[in-house]
Amino acid sequence: MEKTFKRKLIIIYAMLITSLLFIITSMTGLLKPSDELAEVWFQRSGSIAVALAIFAEIGLVSLTMKNKSLIETMYLQKLERWIDVGEIIAKTMLVLGTVVWGYGDLFHRWLSTLLG
Repeated sequence: MEKTFKRKLIIIYAMLITSLLFIITSMTGLLKPSDELAEVWFQRSGSIAVALAIFAEIGLVSLTMKNKSLIETMYLQKLERWIDVGEIIAKTMLVLGTVVWGYGDLFHRWLSTLLG
């Protein structure tokens, strides 16, 4: 049973890491389709980051919100710190992804101008 909770947390953290990596790699132009502008591609990465963060948040909520037996509750208490940190990261990625989604093209242009 504890393995099930740990496996779910690993999947949740993988989604959160992927959402951040997607923003970083799209900012560098990696994985950009050849016919896409770099700033538009970066902006679109925000929507993917938001989607992954939403799925991670749903996973975290589902870990803690269902009716749990006493044994399940004890396992969750052991993982409480990981769940709390995951929730903070998920909320941060939701905000970051939303900002990139809305203003990523402007930020990318500004950064490109700044770096030359």
